[in-house]
Amino acid sequence: TNSWTEGTDCCSWNGVTCDNVTGNVVGLDLYSSCSWLVGTIDDNSTLFHLSHLQSLNLAYSNFLGSQLSPEFGWLKELTYLNLSASNFGGLVPYEMSHLSKLTHLVISFCVLTIEQKTFDLLASNLTKLSLLHLRKTNMSLIKPFSLLNLSSTMTDLDMGDTAMEGNFPDDIFRFPNLQILNLKLNSQLTDLSRNYFEGRVPSWWFTLPSLISINLAWNKLNGPIDPFQWPNSLQDVRLEENEIRGTIPNSIFQLVNLTILDLSSNDLLITLHLENNSLEGHIHNTFANASHLRSLDLYSNKLEGPLPRSLAKYIKLEVVNVENNMISDSFPCWMGSLSELKILVLRSNQFDGPPCNSNITFPFQALRIIDLSHTEFTGFLPRRIFPSMEAMKNVDEHGRLEYMGRAFCDESITVAMKGHDFQFQKIFVMFRAMDLSSNRFHREISEVLGNFKSLKVLNLSHNSLTGNIPVSFENMTALKSLDLSFNKLDGRIPEQLLSITALSLLNLSYNRLWGHIPRGNQFNTFENDSYIGNIRLCGEPLTVRCSNDGLPKAPRLAYFDHDETASRFDWKMAKLRYVPGLVIGLSIGYMVLSK
Repeated sequence: TNSWTEGTDCCSWNGVTCDNVTGNVVGLDLYSSCSWLVGTIDDNSTLFHLSHLQSLNLAYSNFLGSQLSPEFGWLKELTYLNLSASNFGGLVPYEMSHLSKLTHLVISFCVLTIEQKTFDLLASNLTKLSLLHLRKTNMSLIKPFSLLNLSSTMTDLDMGDTAMEGNFPDDIFRFPNLQILNLKLNSQLTDLSRNYFEGRVPSWWFTLPSLISINLAWNKLNGPIDPFQWPNSLQDVRLEENEIRGTIPNSIFQLVNLTILDLSSNDLLITLHLENNSLEGHIHNTFANASHLRSLDLYSNKLEGPLPRSLAKYIKLEVVNVENNMISDSFPCWMGSLSELKILVLRSNQFDGPPCNSNITFPFQALRIIDLSHTEFTGFLPRRIFPSMEAMKNVDEHGRLEYMGRAFCDESITVAMKGHDFQFQKIFVMFRAMDLSSNRFHREISEVLGNFKSLKVLNLSHNSLTGNIPVSFENMTALKSLDLSFNKLDGRIPEQLLSITALSLLNLSYNRLWGHIPRGNQFNTFENDSYIGNIRLCGEPLTVRCSNDGLPKAPRLAYFDHDETASRFDWKMAKLRYVPGLVIGLSIGYMVLSK
């Protein structure tokens, strides 16, 4: 690296850590200081002169398939060694078992093979190990029961895709401190995920008192889940893509730390937060003590009745998706108290009435995606809650969103635009969308919407909105898609919309707009289908020229109200370049595996 200059103090070099008292080099991190290092490390390397070294990170280097030197075993002060994805080859030398002070050992994603004798020595001598990652290491010579010889201090064990064979040693679940166990993609080993487990879910898999996460997805587990005592430490349970059916035991919902429960794509026929099943009846009024619940996905079931008001007590809820059910209710203004709620999808249900004028202070403050489309909402647009939607409008002075959080959130989203569905497995946190289309909203569009400077997609189509297009829309500088079609909007198209330079999709068709169409910037890219059905519009891209007063020159045919003509024109829209309703479908699950 640039800081590694001959004649300078090596303790000042990037990636080098020295003892403050002795000045000895105790840490070397070449991953951060010179990643993608290429070369070899032979037995005579000066690296092995660093006898006081306690931490060594050579991850993501390229050592060209060279043999892992036995000299590593003589760096006896090491407590942390990371050789992940460093392209070492050959056998793991038995000398590695001399590193008795190691607490973390990572040699995943290399081209290494470990023999039974070497593994036994590692297991017996490295008694302080709490983390051992050997993923992609060839362990076909290792007998699975050897895992039981590992240190009882182990908390994180990753031996995925190691070609182990034989019976899975269920006694490993008696390790008192084990929190994370990954043995996936060992098709010849009785494994957890993506193997071929059959039969019922065995209770002994869940007896680890410190177990945090378990993944049994993509197996052939069937029948009901028997009631048993789950460890309270569990935070993440994944049983998707099996053949489980029947009733989910209430004990699951007694888990006070549970944040992720994925039982999707099974044969369950009960009321539960499971997408793409055939759940019937009312939504349970309570999920017991699951106070850490973050994601509730009931997408595409047959649920009916109202939303349970008890959901308001789950203060960590970030996602609520009840799309495509038969829920009958009014707008859940009481959800405004959920300060973490980011995504709300009520699409394609039987909601009705006007969105309430919530008395909650700052309702829906964190909301960044809202889909109320294809319901029966009436009245004014919910202007009472608009001013509080801070996540929709907060951009700092440098144009960055303030409500950032993580770079990505782990929900997937399906967006239908121009007649095609696009699914993104993770949603970039900057994505903001509002779809209120296909309802019975009327009156004017609130000027407050113009404050939503971070909004990317706005769809108000197929309502009965009147008045002018708000000039305040010029402030929505992040807007990429705007659909106001099939309303009763009148007046001119504001010239100020030219300032929305990010706009790439526009649909103002079938309104009562008049006057010349603004030209310039992105408006030069929009074609006829963005404006059809407005008989008093003129100018490019339409063929009708404007007169001096900004109105069409030639007399036009009589005006048809869109209520009378919508049905006869809808069939054409599939062929036109316009933005159909934003369709948001959420596939919930904080991703360890991409579904």
